[in-house]
Amino acid sequence: MEMRFSIDAEDGMLIEWPDGHQTRYSLAELRSFCPCATCRDQQGAGAGEMLPAADPAATTLLSIESVGRYAICPIWGDGHATGIYSYDLLRERCGCLACRLARGKAGSLGVRRSDEGGAMKEG
Repeated sequence: MEMRFSIDAEDGMLIEWPDGHQTRYSLAELRSFCPCATCRDQQGAGAGEMLPAADPAATTLLSIESVGRYAICPIWGDGHATGIYSYDLLRERCGCLACRLARGKAGSLGVRRSDEGGAMKEG
């Protein structure tokens, strides 16, 4: 199975990964973590921080172009087209419960986990 991208103005972008996993990003969320130097420098943010996308055209996705076999480049309604989102970045930013648990962030979700004796405890 190859990667598939579906775009919907209301539902955002859905990525279907080769392993069967699915990741959904709202268009505002996707734009907010644009990895290009301009977006990161504009707010003085590091690579992992989310930036606000105030202009509605900034969250209107016109198309997505492939960048080799490792990334995509969204073309936004405000003309922005320099953010190269690697597949690794897109997978790392997946906010689903399974991915958060895999990254060890279950505690921040208040997810209940069992201790060694099988008793449930707050994460």
